[in-house]
Amino acid sequence: MTHQIPKEVYARLKEIADLKWNTAPELVKYLSELEVEKETKKTRTQAQNSALHLFFTHLATELNNAGFTIQKTLTVDIDWDTESVKKYLWLPFMKSMYDIESTTKLDKQEQITKVHETLMRELGEKKGIEYVPFPSQEKKEVSAIEAMHNATEYPENDLGEDKF
Repeated sequence: MTHQIPKEVYARLKEIADLKWNTAPELVKYLSELEVEKETKKTRTQAQNSALHLFFTHLATELNNAGFTIQKTLTVDIDWDTESVKKYLWLPFMKSMYDIESTTKLDKQEQITKVHETLMRELGEKKGIEYVPFPSQEKKEVSAIEAMHNATEYPENDLGEDKF
């Protein structure tokens, strides 16, 4: 496999290789000064993008013609997972409370605490969901100990019964 590198990088690497004596320190120094390009995800082609959006348009037309509104269509049972909680609960609360688009922009304690408290209050009052406390370091340590205790397997005898 061949890789394309800028001419000046190639020239400097060749220069270092031509030193022939104790090139490692010089090479390490040069490499530490270089910025490595991050690999970017391959994006879909313009044709793929157009086809995808054309499909969305066609499906929207079919759903509308059949009388299915968004509310009627999305009444399916889908279990929650980490990403859906973030996308459909946390982010909308965060956006409406602080006009922030990313969780990385939240204040480390104050805003996170406020979003958590507001979300839990609303879910409790409107959906009857039991309060889920926000994890703290102390609780993480207790949970880790409990998980280790619960994961302990006891040896069994040949009959499949506990030895003790």
